[in-house]
Amino acid sequence: MGPLPAIYTSIPIVCYDIILLVLAAAKLAKHLKDRRRFNTRPNAYVLVIVRYHFAYFFLNLINQIFLVILWAQISV
Repeated sequence: MGPLPAIYTSIPIVCYDIILLVLAAAKLAKHLKDRRRFNTRPNAYVLVIVRYHFAYFFLNLINQIFLVILWAQISV
């Protein structure tokens, strides 16, 4: 069958993670804009949540690429 099933099954997962990443970045931008307007420091919890979400996104992206390479038996 080739590498196509591996690629097709990883596309929705990566798209979902991209949507979550964009939503987290938008939430952080809105939070920072509101905090700047009131001249207060950003909430530490929001910063930690967004920081770990970015790390999760990149680790999951690397995992998906690695799984596609292994399952499709693509030589690197």
